Amino acid sequence: MRDALELADTRLISQLRALPEILHDLDFTAERIARTLDAPDVSEVLGNSARYALQTEDVADELVNSAAGVMIQLFVRNGFVAEEHYHQQMPAVLSDLAADIGLVSRQRGQVRARLSITPLFGKYFFSDRLFTVEPSGSLTFSTRDDIVMPPHSSSLHLLESLAVDDSFNALVDVGCGCGVLGLALASGYASTMLVDVSPRAVRFAQANAVMNDIAATAKAADVTRDRLLDVPAHVVFNAPTTIPYDSAVGEPGMMTAETALTSAVGQLSQGPGRGGRAQVFVVVEVPHEFASAEELIRNWLCSFEFSRLEVRALPHSPFRVSSEMIALGSVDPHCLLLRRSSDARALAHYLDSRGTREVVPLVASVWG
Repeated sequence: MRDALELADTRLISQLRALPEILHDLDFTAERIARTLDAPDVSEVLGNSARYALQTEDVADELVNSAAGVMIQLFVRNGFVAEEHYHQQMPAVLSDLAADIGLVSRQRGQVRARLSITPLFGKYFFSDRLFTVEPSGSLTFSTRDDIVMPPHSSSLHLLESLAVDDSFNALVDVGCGCGVLGLALASGYASTMLVDVSPRAVRFAQANAVMNDIAATAKAADVTRDRLLDVPAHVVFNAPTTIPYDSAVGEPGMMTAETALTSAVGQLSQGPGRGGRAQVFVVVEVPHEFASAEELIRNWLCSFEFSRLEVRALPHSPFRVSSEMIALGSVDPHCLLLRRSSDARALAHYLDSRGTREVVPLVASVWG
């Protein structure tokens, strides 16, 4: 069995490039996923994938009645399908390709996915599975330190604030993960670079660029240490920020909002990248001594040279924690900063103990 992330031969590349058309013809689309899982849109599923997997256990048997349903069961819900149902529904061209490039595994009469596939913006994205659905209906979460997340609702929040900036020929997606931001915007730029500190993420991003027939370069680098730009560029960064209210939330790869912003702006303020533009999604913990998130960010960036700063708060984001929630001692149980919905009081207590007035998810745009 080959690995879809190993781009060592031209046959594998041609197989990957054939996959999107096959999946689209099966109606394995973002709209079909939302409709099947009874979600308002695919963003809701991406932000709450484990919850939707649990809540839709009762439709799992129905999913095996169509090829699109089988794809959702395997690659979105991360469940299993009996081999007989798999072969009944999947066209031979797809089942042969999936076996050849290692998208599925078979054990004891069951077929399981080896990775996730997410349709979004008319493209398809490979990533790791965050969890698997067991035969009992329970979830087993991945323990990989280098896990590569599927496209997340935070990526969609940032994309809503992004547009192609024709002032620049180059696009750089920092912390690219599976590459969703860079590949969604790549058609507007002469060159696209996908950057992540994780070599595994770089492999996923490059495979997704190949699968979607997009010319992009992927490389492993650390935005906090490495010089990424050799020309002024449009830098986009869905920064991995969270609130570490318990030890388990401080997961590998996370950084503070201040580190994320200063690292991105540092790429623009000196050297060949001077004069570029950075747009960064961060979750900002605003202490009482600052009047706003923007005032806090200006304080963080006071030692950097930049020509312009715009801060767009996202008041309806599921990452938001208002001052009222902190005062009442409990946050919205659907807040995406929570590891578990039962932690709603623990997060509010943590924020109150730190003198936090509010938590503001936002997109900061900085011109060098």
